[in-house]
Amino acid sequence: MVQRENSGFASKAISDSEYSEMARNSGLNSAPLLGRYAKNFFSQNGEDGVVLELFNRLGVFQQDKIWACEIGAHNGRHLSNTFYLVSQFSCHSVMIEADPEKFGELAKLAETHKSIIPINLRVESDSESNNLEAILQDTSIPTDFDLLSIDIDSNDTELWASLSAFRPKIVIIEINFEYPPGVVFFHDGRHSLSTFSAAVNVGKDLDYVLACHLRSNLIFIPRELANKVGLSEFQVRHPESLFDHSSLKTHPSPFSWDRPNLAGRIEGKLKSSKVRSIVRIFYRYLGIKKFSVFLAQGKQTDRF
Repeated sequence: MVQRENSGFASKAISDSEYSEMARNSGLNSAPLLGRYAKNFFSQNGEDGVVLELFNRLGVFQQDKIWACEIGAHNGRHLSNTFYLVSQFSCHSVMIEADPEKFGELAKLAETHKSIIPINLRVESDSESNNLEAILQDTSIPTDFDLLSIDIDSNDTELWASLSAFRPKIVIIEINFEYPPGVVFFHDGRHSLSTFSAAVNVGKDLDYVLACHLRSNLIFIPRELANKVGLSEFQVRHPESLFDHSSLKTHPSPFSWDRPNLAGRIEGKLKSSKVRSIVRIFYRYLGIKKFSVFLAQGKQTDRF
């Protein structure tokens, strides 16, 4: 059994059903129940606390060893989703970092934390030797290891989808959190990272379900563990119910009409003196001095 030190992490004091009722009564988003365990020791969005709670529910702390893999490990500490497990529970963590300078710091950290397995490689899903599957097969990590965290600011979901021989209990994937459910695109030359729905679709293909959304990260578990974790059938069937709407930035509607700016653009294109004369006639007819003022006042353009 893994020896757990006093981490200051509080176990839940109320049931999920009680929390749901409290959230509904207060008008909060009641869907991401696991999100209330969010707590940072080294992570960015509360992943440390949610992982600890999931480990409790899944019985991971009853195992002899804990195994993790972190891709995009930086220096091993910075915004890490696995280093707290390393420092407190001697978790065996395969930490992969492509940047030589960051890896240098990671290698030094591994000298004092012997359970870290540092690897300096750029993981590529279409490479024969540097694909994630091949890298993990060269280590002692079990096929059903406990935590996979991918944060490389690019094709994170593609790397996850490349796994076939390994089925981790928890998967943390970085997403483009600026778009709501229903918007689907993957990382390419025009878009950064995958959207919420794109990552969820990849999870479905791999038979994983969404357990929690923490701003820029989604946390998945295998479908067969959904009941053990406490996800409802509704949440399993409708992962968008777990979307954290506070992660959205305010975007102007693509259909909104910024009247003053639009008027300026129109007037800027009126290069012909004949066209400008016609516009001035319209101005006089409407009894206004500037077309932009007319638009800014919100009057209907069908008066033309």
